[in-house]
This record gives sequence, structure tokens and C-alpha cells, in this order.
Amino acid sequence: MPPFGHNESADGGLMWNTWDWMAYKHTYVSMHHIEVSNGALFLPWHRKWLMYYEDEFRRILSDENVTVPYWDFTNEKEYSKVFTDVLFGGNGTNSINGSVTNGPFGTWDQKVNTWLDLQPGHLSRYTGISWTVAHHRGEWKSSFGNNISRRTVGLTPEQKQAGTMPTSCDVLEVLSTDQFYNGDDPCYPTLLQGLWYTHRMVHRTVGGDMNYVAANDPLLIVIHCMVDKIWTMWQKGRKNDTTHNMYGYPNGALNQTLLWVGGTPREMIDWEAMPYQYEWDDTLDEKYYRFYEKGEKTGLHATGMCEGWEKQTFIRNYTDCHLSS
Repeated sequence: MPPFGHNESADGGLMWNTWDWMAYKHTYVSMHHIEVSNGALFLPWHRKWLMYYEDEFRRILSDENVTVPYWDFTNEKEYSKVFTDVLFGGNGTNSINGSVTNGPFGTWDQKVNTWLDLQPGHLSRYTGISWTVAHHRGEWKSSFGNNISRRTVGLTPEQKQAGTMPTSCDVLEVLSTDQFYNGDDPCYPTLLQGLWYTHRMVHRTVGGDMNYVAANDPLLIVIHCMVDKIWTMWQKGRKNDTTHNMYGYPNGALNQTLLWVGGTPREMIDWEAMPYQYEWDDTLDEKYYRFYEKGEKTGLHATGMCEGWEKQTFIRNYTDCHLSS
């Protein structure tokens, strides 16, 4: 069944399936409700959305033990393992449209487009491809393309343009933010804002559908599961912090119904009441434990964990903020 009120003639006779329908709904909500795609509801909405997907997988597979995994995109030695035949398939191989042709999703031949219609086509990814090349395919430039920070020292010009995955030090910087939400003021970065930028780095680096209709790509689920894990780590670290663990939502926002997925932000911020938990991750949790729990919040460089790391700026021009430091 196509979405309600949908123009079936625009789909060229293609048949909607469950995955297309869920991609349509995620895309519709993201396009029409900025508070979900890039605002106050970004984290609580996607937490409920992940549970919705997990329930759908269990229903379709008739297996109540199915769980959604997270992808630690900060682990430089491990993150590329998802791009294999046995997991999510590789990078786009077609020089024109970056089609993914291997792995379990390599045979997919239809997807939702930015007009919310079905169209013929494979999943597309441009991971590690420079803007100079991708621009000619209609691709977006990496959000960190052409930067000259120490992050890119030793890289070729094309590698600099291709974007970089967030590192564990990027995540630790986000986790060190005390305030969850402070409106959308970019001059005072918050956890919500920092996590949005961190996840956006992954979108831009993977490229392809991830920059247009991201819900076409199953990678979106494990990316957001990692984002949710990081949020949970932040919540656990501030469990008894009555001063800073305040959510700062506008009046009434905590009790509004989350579009399509149901529930409320108030229900979603109660991490202890969630029907799931995350396993300990030696590569990231241990660093966070050292950094936060053991009182090493004296600066990432001072801990010795992030020597040579350079903080990425959340906004283009801090001078516009009139900050004292």
C-alpha cells in the first residue's frame, strides 16, 4: 500500500514494501518537522523510532529476541567492518550514481526519493570520495571538507574533501557538555546540539542516500543506535546531578506526542525505564569512565587520551557570539 493520499502514478508502477513505507515516514517527519530532524525532539524522537523499528523486525521475523545493534563509528580500527558482504555491503561502485551492489542490500532496486515517491535505483554511498568527484554526481560536500586542522594533516587534498568520521575524542567533547538543551542557540553548545553535529559527520562521510533520504540506507538505524548509546552514557554520568541534568524544554514540550512513533519526550528521557540497555564497550565506555567518572575533566589534552586532537567547531564564526572566551 502506498502512503495515504499518495500519487500512485508518480511511482511508475512500483510496489511499496514495509521498508519503503518506514523510510517514507521517517523522511516525511524529518522534512516537515525541524524539531525532529534538527531541534529539541531530535534525541527523544529517534529513541522511540529505534524501538519502533525493533518491534517491526521482531514482528516480521517472528522472533522476540531480535535487537538493534549500534555501530561504533568512533573506532577507527573497527568501523569499516560494517562495509562488508556479511553486514551492510560496501561503498558505491558505480562511477555515476554510487550504487551499492554487494552485501544483503545489493539487490535492492527501488527507494524513496526527496519528493517522497518511489523510484528505481540501488542504495548509494560515496564513502571516502572527495567533493571534487562527488560534486559531478550531484553529491553534497562533506561538512568538514577542505579544513586545515590537525585532523587532516598527512591526508591528500581529495581525502581532506571526503570528510572524516567522528573520533572518540569528538564524542568525549560532546559528553563533557553539562547542559542538554538551551533552545537552538549555537553560541552555547549543548549535548543535543553536539550529538546532532557528531551524527551529521557520519551522514556526510558515508554520503549518497545518507545525505538525501537517509532512511533508505539500513546504516541509519545503527548510526542512531550509537547516538542513543552516547546520550544514555551522558544520562548515566549525570544521574545524580540535579544542577546540570535539566532538559530545558519549552513549557509543554515534554508532554507533546511524538509524531508517528507515539509517546512523549518525558517518557523517552527516562533512560532507566527503557526496555533495553547497552553493553559495556571497552573502546569508548572506558575512555568516558576515565574522563568523567574519575574526575579527569581538566581538558582532553591534559588527560593524555587525545594528544594532537583538534576540536571541531560547531558553528562557523564564534566571533558572532560575542563570547568572552
